[in-house]
Amino acid sequence: MKDKSKYIHLTNNCFQMHSEKYQEHEVGNQIPYETFLQYLDQTYGKIYTDLSKSHLRQRMKDIMIDCHLAAKN
Repeated sequence: MKDKSKYIHLTNNCFQMHSEKYQEHEVGNQIPYETFLQYLDQTYGKIYTDLSKSHLRQRMKDIMIDCHLAAKN
């Protein structure tokens, strides 16, 4: 709460990238999708051997659609 930057609470990368402190305190916060899949394999691959990446991707799309529809009105 001490930081008065207008960018501090924005989660949209398009806005954040204009800040002088862009990614200064966010190392590893944003990763490519393939890196995310590798992380899942390394972290949960032995526990969830049937992890379907195509199912995961579809569920992520479904969640994004639901979020947009919830805010539509």
